[in-house]
Amino acid sequence: MRALGSCPGPFSFRGYTMKRTDTRRARQCLRKAYAVGCEHREWYQEAFGFLSTLVPANHAGVFVGFVAATSANCSVRSNLTLARKAYNQWSHGEPFTGYLSGVTENLRRTVRGEPLQGAKLEPFRQAIMGDPQAVAVDRWVIRAAGYPGATPKRMRHVDGDIRVLARREGITPAEYQAAVWAGAIMEAGGEPDNYDAGQPGAIMEALL
Repeated sequence: MRALGSCPGPFSFRGYTMKRTDTRRARQCLRKAYAVGCEHREWYQEAFGFLSTLVPANHAGVFVGFVAATSANCSVRSNLTLARKAYNQWSHGEPFTGYLSGVTENLRRTVRGEPLQGAKLEPFRQAIMGDPQAVAVDRWVIRAAGYPGATPKRMRHVDGDIRVLARREGITPAEYQAAVWAGAIMEAGGEPDNYDAGQPGAIMEALL
């Protein structure tokens, strides 16, 4: 298992430790992750391009909301299966059943046109829908920054750092975050699959 290049440390995906968590060090780690995953910076555009082909055009926004609402702690494959289940229930006028209570509430919020609850879920939905300013900070992104775990304060700091680094790179915050997320997964030995991958064990985990 490789560490993030010359990211100052100690830092490793195995232990998720970092001696200091100052902005300079976190940004250097984020830049390293971006360099590894930069080819995946259009992940959100590609995700919407595929997801929008699965349902009628006027249902695309609702379906993306279902994808985001069911994305926590899921692989791409499982996430898509759950989102399709929710869409089928909704489109047939059936109640949402078979989900954790928090997921069910977010599915209902999607139908009502309300923001999703959960630190990562609403930005994730917005990013797939094409908001270039949306930054979904999940556990992979937190790891990429070198923090030992996610807290509201760390998530805010990483959000801000990504926006600064994206501006310097000349791309959108959503693109920079997607590349960082992909780089973190690649450094951990995985593949940042998209929803059209269709392969068992795809490991895109939208973790809180």
